[in-house]
Amino acid sequence: MESQNLSNMSWALATLVLSNKPLMESISSSAIAKCEEFVKEPHGIHKTYEYTTNLLALSWSLAMSMQLTTDVADALRHQVVSLGYEVDRLVALEMVPEDDDVEEGIDVRLPGVPFARVNLPGIMVIFKPENWKVNRGDPSIHRPQVEWRLLSDWTAAALPRSRFPLAHSSEFDFGFVHRLDVPSSGLIMSAKSFAGLALLRFQLDTYELGREYIVLVINPFEPDLTVIEERLSKDNINMRSFVNPAGAPARTRIKNCSYAWPHVDPDVLTTLIAVKIHTGRHHQIRAHVTHFQHPLSQMGSIACVRLPSGTITCTVT
Repeated sequence: MESQNLSNMSWALATLVLSNKPLMESISSSAIAKCEEFVKEPHGIHKTYEYTTNLLALSWSLAMSMQLTTDVADALRHQVVSLGYEVDRLVALEMVPEDDDVEEGIDVRLPGVPFARVNLPGIMVIFKPENWKVNRGDPSIHRPQVEWRLLSDWTAAALPRSRFPLAHSSEFDFGFVHRLDVPSSGLIMSAKSFAGLALLRFQLDTYELGREYIVLVINPFEPDLTVIEERLSKDNINMRSFVNPAGAPARTRIKNCSYAWPHVDPDVLTTLIAVKIHTGRHHQIRAHVTHFQHPLSQMGSIACVRLPSGTITCTVT
């Protein structure tokens, strides 16, 4: 069975909550074996990246169904990152040489301008100020339609194309692996290389990369409500998500931290909660807490990522 068929099967089983340990172990073993065969032959950029995407889909399904063992995770991580390095090599062969003396500008700090809070080989953590959009696709299409600035314009100006082609590629979303609302300031995990992108996506898909939020919600939050697993669907017209039994799997973990003085309505108590999203559905936190009659009041964020060299914790105040 082809790698895409294996990943599709495991994804469907995880989504339908029909997975079982022996079957998922068989699928993962077959996928790893096929990957070892795949890397023995030369392939183009897009085919190699597509294969990487299939392995990431398999990784997500195993993690979502809680069938991802340490041994399988290590093997999949190694294969995914190795394929990322191969894409970097293939892309470099097609690059036109430019001035190598151009310096990176990602550490420069100016008022209202993004900067790299953490700068590692292949990976960076960007502080995004408010009124910057984490955009995808061709920026020339988005730029005339919005009043705010595009984060891809900053990465293109800060990272030389000759050494960081991913940061200039709309086809691969400039290396961004997640979003943050335009009015919000906070941290964005981004890749500077395809190996870094493969690692970040693996960590994101297997929940090694933790996304945690401090949220102020309306009404006293029930202390015993610690996990919300209602499925979500997206209204593409109004760009809102809502609870729907036929929607996609979504899991949000919540810890009730404290009650606060009324913030919006003097007659309504508010609650400060810590939230960790296990999946990344569109407006997942907003949809889940609103479903339980706790609309958002304010939100800030904390993000952390575990890398092979250790754990990096990043905070925003």
